[in-house]
Amino acid sequence: MSKRAGRVSEAGRTSKVKGDIVESIVAAMHMVKGATVQQNVRLASLNGGRLREFDVVVDGTFAGYPVRLAIECKNEREITGAPKIDAFVGKLQHVGIPPSHGIFVSAKGFTRGALDRARHAGIRPLVLTGLTEDRLAAVVHEAFQSVIFLLPVVRTWQVASECSSPKSEELFLLRDQQGNVCGTVADLVWRAWLDGAIPRRIGVHRVKLTLPIGWHQIVGGQAIKPVEFSAEVHVQGVAASVRGTAARHDLINADTKRREKTTITTTFHEQEESFHAMLTLLETEEAKSEFLTQQRALVRVIVEAPLPRLAWNGMFWPPSDKYIQTASQISPEHWANPDNSNELNWKLQGGSFTAMWDPLWESPMLSGILNAKFPTETG
Repeated sequence: MSKRAGRVSEAGRTSKVKGDIVESIVAAMHMVKGATVQQNVRLASLNGGRLREFDVVVDGTFAGYPVRLAIECKNEREITGAPKIDAFVGKLQHVGIPPSHGIFVSAKGFTRGALDRARHAGIRPLVLTGLTEDRLAAVVHEAFQSVIFLLPVVRTWQVASECSSPKSEELFLLRDQQGNVCGTVADLVWRAWLDGAIPRRIGVHRVKLTLPIGWHQIVGGQAIKPVEFSAEVHVQGVAASVRGTAARHDLINADTKRREKTTITTTFHEQEESFHAMLTLLETEEAKSEFLTQQRALVRVIVEAPLPRLAWNGMFWPPSDKYIQTASQISPEHWANPDNSNELNWKLQGGSFTAMWDPLWESPMLSGILNAKFPTETG
């Protein structure tokens, strides 16, 4: 006897779970600005009889007048028949809600008789989609979220001047009117990136650089103003991607077959303990398109964001305070071989892409390039 009672109790719990999931989903689908949504609401009958319970009640206003919708939810094995519609109509009438303000949601659908009865009474018959076969949970789909960071990588730079055989270190440094070092060619490229003078598009771009007003170079002991600055910049995309899950639900009008409401819920597992972003390097727009095409998911969230710095010989420019402090402790011999500069710079930054967001080294050169005035170009 006890075993049989246990089986009935378990079936009852399962039935309640099935009912709760539909009620929760339907309630969430009707939560809009200006409306109050409640579940399992007991309303008083007009004749003072017992309270009548409604699965979901939506209260709002229209043209300044209060409006109340009542929703019946069924998640049963059989499709909904006309008797269930009749019972719902009677319950609405007991509490004074017009049947035209009644919505009946079924996870399995309606019989022809139920649809005829609903149409005659003004009840809106809706079918909820997106549940698993056992109707105990939502169907889970894949979701994909990616931020494509745009990273400008300086490949080459040129300075055209009238001086013969200038030294590269002389051409790299820029000076103010007093002859003090106030910036570098790398700073000019960085400022061009901040100002949008370098296209925010993946690919290789040849960029002409402008010298700030009053700035010059000293080559061979003489102050000169270069004829032209230029740089070849490869804007690369660094896609940081995470995967998650998504659930989609539709409310389909069983009479007209039209979709009346849709909701998509996504979850990305970004807790600190388990969050791991996949990094993908994209060197061309074609590579970006192919990368995005491969992400076959119900939900795709794609954002492009320019990074605040650029890459120069393996380091992020402008340098960070942390980089300057660490680099100052390395002997000149380690910097002697230029072939090792990229690897050494990467190690100094901790070998991590997150070093891109380290605080910048506060120096006169940093404030100089940020506050520099450039000549206005005319057509």
